Amino acid sequence: MSWPASWLALAFGLVLGVAGCEKDQPPVAEPSPDAAGSAHAIVVVEDPGANPTPAPPDPEASHEPAIGTTKIVASDVACQSDADCVKSTCCHATSCVAATDAPDCASTMCTTDCRGGTMDCNGGCLCQAGKCAARLWWAPE
Repeated sequence: MSWPASWLALAFGLVLGVAGCEKDQPPVAEPSPDAAGSAHAIVVVEDPGANPTPAPPDPEASHEPAIGTTKIVASDVACQSDADCVKSTCCHATSCVAATDAPDCASTMCTTDCRGGTMDCNGGCLCQAGKCAARLWWAPE
């Protein structure tokens, strides 16, 4: 293609591009005023910086795991709340002790498997009838 022909092709492309543009743009819709007469919505934050209040737990919700079974095993350790009871060992615990007797697990590394009959998965310590108890979990057979 020679120099004048390339200019001609460029000019033709520009003419087509400009001709394809819509000359009459539709009008932009203006926001309608709200009840206060303002054309802008105002968002009100009641207490900025405060954490949202969590929803209360559903008392009808089941605490049983979706898969497997659990068994509560009581001990003779006195308690007043669930926070008073902790796992008796760092890994694969099967019983609970008083929080004051908690093992030091700072330098312990446990496996992440879910061993049946332990608190590894879906288990934990709780205070039941004034005594610490262990919720042990077994996988389905």
